[in-house]
Amino acid sequence: MELIGRGADHVFKKLLPLVFLILGSDSNCQNSANDDASEAELSSGDEASEANADTEVTASGQNDPGLIDPRANAIEQELSSLTKANWKKLLKSGERRYDRACGSCHPGGQDDLGPSLIGIRWSISDMYRQIRKGSGKMQPISEKRLPEKDMAAVMVYLSTLNIVKDLSAP
Repeated sequence: MELIGRGADHVFKKLLPLVFLILGSDSNCQNSANDDASEAELSSGDEASEANADTEVTASGQNDPGLIDPRANAIEQELSSLTKANWKKLLKSGERRYDRACGSCHPGGQDDLGPSLIGIRWSISDMYRQIRKGSGKMQPISEKRLPEKDMAAVMVYLSTLNIVKDLSAP
């Protein structure tokens, strides 16, 4: 690990995963101090309730119906009939959910501890698989961390960042 000549940000980014490991935190780059309070805040009022450093993982499952999770299909169906008002509501809650579950590694879809997601344009199914199964250095994100009822909202938010394809505002 070469740290000489680098700024404090670089040192922090290199050492933070070790801190998570030493402290026994999960390895999803997540802040868990206020999980219970945040969970209650995000769940109330919401009706709807990381990509790997190597983006080639999408090639392994693209367009292979045998690898499509039925829950991803349900999300696609739910999103296919959204009204403009529902889209806006999902977008708002999706951004909050994304920030909480994914934002510490991919803030706003940009690189940080994890790689940038902007412009990868994965299908809903591929993104769902990446979130739930993980790959490479990214650990899976559990349903406790990102509840199933919030996945559609996260997909809406990701579509606005050009991360999820085949989904656009009504």
